[in-house]
Amino acid sequence: MRLDYTDFIECATLFWSSVCMNAIQFPSKLLTIAEVAEVLRIPKPRVYELVRTGVIPGVRILRQVRVHPDRLSEFFSRGGKPLSGSVKQ
Repeated sequence: MRLDYTDFIECATLFWSSVCMNAIQFPSKLLTIAEVAEVLRIPKPRVYELVRTGVIPGVRILRQVRVHPDRLSEFFSRGGKPLSGSVKQ
Protein backbone atom coordinates (compact mmCIF):
# COMPACT_ATOMS: atom_id res chain seq x y z
CA MET A 1 0.00 0.00 0.00
CA ARG A 2 1.34 3.37 -0.98
CA LEU A 3 0.56 6.51 0.98
CA ASP A 4 0.24 9.77 -0.83
CA TYR A 5 1.11 13.16 0.62
CA THR A 6 -2.36 13.89 2.07
CA ASP A 7 -2.43 10.51 3.82
CA PHE A 8 0.99 11.22 5.28
CA ILE A 9 -0.05 14.68 6.54
CA GLU A 10 -3.26 13.29 8.06
CA CYS A 11 -1.36 10.50 9.79
CA ALA A 12 1.33 12.87 11.09
CA THR A 13 -1.29 15.33 12.33
CA LEU A 14 -3.17 12.62 14.23
CA PHE A 15 0.05 11.27 15.71
CA TRP A 16 1.43 14.61 16.90
CA SER A 17 -1.91 15.86 18.21
CA SER A 18 -2.23 12.73 20.37
CA VAL A 19 1.39 13.03 21.54
CA CYS A 20 0.97 16.70 22.41
CA MET A 21 -2.35 16.24 24.17
CA ASN A 22 -0.92 13.38 26.25
CA ALA A 23 2.20 15.36 27.12
CA ILE A 24 0.36 18.49 28.23
CA GLN A 25 -1.76 18.09 31.32
CA PHE A 26 -4.37 20.80 31.40
CA PRO A 27 -5.88 21.58 34.79
CA SER A 28 -9.53 20.75 35.16
CA LYS A 29 -10.30 24.35 36.06
CA LEU A 30 -8.24 27.46 36.57
CA LEU A 31 -9.61 29.79 39.23
CA THR A 32 -10.61 33.37 38.47
CA ILE A 33 -9.44 36.25 40.64
CA ALA A 34 -12.96 36.52 42.07
CA GLU A 35 -12.92 32.83 43.04
CA VAL A 36 -9.51 33.17 44.70
CA ALA A 37 -10.72 36.27 46.56
CA GLU A 38 -13.74 34.35 47.78
CA VAL A 39 -11.63 31.41 48.98
CA LEU A 40 -9.13 33.68 50.74
CA ARG A 41 -11.86 36.08 51.90
CA ILE A 42 -9.89 39.10 50.79
CA PRO A 43 -10.70 41.86 48.27
CA LYS A 44 -10.03 41.25 44.58
CA PRO A 45 -7.48 44.11 44.35
CA ARG A 46 -5.41 42.36 47.04
CA VAL A 47 -5.48 39.10 45.04
CA TYR A 48 -4.34 41.00 41.93
CA GLU A 49 -1.48 42.45 43.99
CA LEU A 50 -0.47 39.00 45.31
CA VAL A 51 -0.44 37.60 41.78
CA ARG A 52 1.37 40.64 40.35
CA THR A 53 4.14 40.38 42.95
CA GLY A 54 4.39 36.62 42.49
CA VAL A 55 3.31 35.64 45.99
CA ILE A 56 0.56 33.56 44.38
CA PRO A 57 1.60 32.31 40.94
CA GLY A 58 -0.90 33.25 38.28
CA VAL A 59 -1.32 32.79 34.56
CA ARG A 60 -2.17 35.68 32.27
CA ILE A 61 -4.42 34.72 29.35
CA LEU A 62 -4.76 37.82 27.21
CA ARG A 63 -6.31 40.30 29.66
CA GLN A 64 -7.50 37.67 32.14
CA VAL A 65 -5.61 36.33 35.14
CA ARG A 66 -6.12 32.79 36.41
CA VAL A 67 -4.68 30.78 39.29
CA HIS A 68 -4.08 27.04 39.26
CA PRO A 69 -5.86 25.40 42.23
CA ASP A 70 -2.82 23.26 43.09
CA ARG A 71 -0.62 26.34 43.39
CA LEU A 72 -3.22 27.97 45.64
CA SER A 73 -3.23 24.84 47.83
CA GLU A 74 0.57 25.01 47.97
CA PHE A 75 0.28 28.64 49.07
CA PHE A 76 -2.08 27.52 51.88
CA SER A 77 0.20 24.67 52.96
CA ARG A 78 3.12 27.10 53.30
CA GLY A 79 1.08 29.24 55.65
CA GLY A 80 0.54 32.06 53.16
CA LYS A 81 4.25 32.52 52.50
CA PRO A 82 5.45 33.09 48.92
CA LEU A 83 6.14 29.93 46.97
CA SER A 84 9.79 29.21 46.23
CA GLY A 85 10.95 31.11 43.19
CA SER A 86 7.62 32.84 42.68
CA VAL A 87 8.38 36.34 43.96
CA LYS A 88 9.25 38.61 41.06
CA GLN A 89 12.39 40.67 41.41
